[in-house]
Amino acid sequence: MMKRRIMEDPRNVFTDIRQGCMNHTAGGEWTSETVEKALEEFRREGCRGVVMFPYGFFADNSETEYQARELLESAGFPLSRYVPCINDSPAFAGWLAGKVLGELNRLSNIQKAYESLEPKP
Repeated sequence: MMKRRIMEDPRNVFTDIRQGCMNHTAGGEWTSETVEKALEEFRREGCRGVVMFPYGFFADNSETEYQARELLESAGFPLSRYVPCINDSPAFAGWLAGKVLGELNRLSNIQKAYESLEPKP
């Protein structure tokens, strides 16, 4: 779904998009569609540049951020760009905090309405 949305967007500048998951170094393989596999496929196809974005993380995941950057840098593409996780953005943090506060206010209002319906002794 992510690939389709990006490819259909009129602002898209990418020729192709691949998902590459991170497998931790301990605990065995979680998925076969890895970052390493995606980078190797791009290299075999003659791509000169790649952009990596860890779109799956809205919370700090420094292990993945570090390992993903390391994989990208060691892949040796003439042009490469690592796009930081969006949790690094004050605008995103403000938006997310607003959503949480809005939901808390909504729940508080529901609770107050419920309590007003309770019979008084």
